[in-house]
Formats: sequence, structure tokens, C-alpha cells
Amino acid sequence: MFMEIEDDNQKQSGNRRRDGTFGEGNSLGKKWQSGQSGNVKGRPKDALLTKEIRAQLNEVRDDGKTNAQAIAESMISRAIKGDVRAADLIFNRIEGKPLQSVDLSVTTDWMATVEQFDISETEMIDGVRELLTEFYRDSDSDGE
Repeated sequence: MFMEIEDDNQKQSGNRRRDGTFGEGNSLGKKWQSGQSGNVKGRPKDALLTKEIRAQLNEVRDDGKTNAQAIAESMISRAIKGDVRAADLIFNRIEGKPLQSVDLSVTTDWMATVEQFDISETEMIDGVRELLTEFYRDSDSDGE
């Protein structure tokens, strides 16, 4: 039920105007005072399922191991036998997922940019060089 209404040159869709404000007489915009949270207690620390899983992982089995220990041993055993998914899961949990590289190619009309900012082509090239130098200096220091 989305209706569009022209109101003071602002399009309104549903309950909010284009600028994000609520329309007159709309009670949805007045639920909380400014600075007051609608979720005072915040997000629960653990969901019910998480609590139950944690409890079962800590249960001790007949062989004296916890369920968590048995699962870890099983995953390691599967990885040793060649299960790539098990090995992948282990490494991702221990070392974190590998970073993925992204190949980014941006094309632009350089002359239009030069004209738009009223700078010379040399100034544009020098600016790009400076940005790239700063970028690679920052990325090198991140790895240290």
C-alpha cells in the first residue's frame, strides 16, 4: 500500500516524505522522544538457540570428552583424510578467511574532469600520483 502524494513539492511514499520526515498526523513519527531509544534493553546477548547449542557443546559424553572436543577431533580427522571442506572450515576458524582481492577498473573522461575543476592536465596527473603514493604507503603500513 504505497501511495504517492504531491505535498509542498515533496513526493510522499508510504509514511515518509522524500526528505525522511513523517507527514502531518502520522503517529509513527512520534513513538519516541528525541534521543530516546526504542530498544532500551538492547539486543539480547545470546539467542535461545545459541544458549542451547553452547550448553550441548559443553555436555560431557560417556568417553569423558565434551561434545565440542568430539566435534573438533572429528573435523580434524576428516581434514587429515582429505576432506577439503573440513580443512577449509578449520583454517577459516583458526586463521580467519583469506582476504579477497578485487580488480577495479575505473574509466573517465580525463579532459572533462580537468575542465570541470579548471586545472591543467599536469595538475590532474600530479594529483593522481600523490593519491596513489599515499594509498600504497598506507597499504604497506597495514601489513606491518
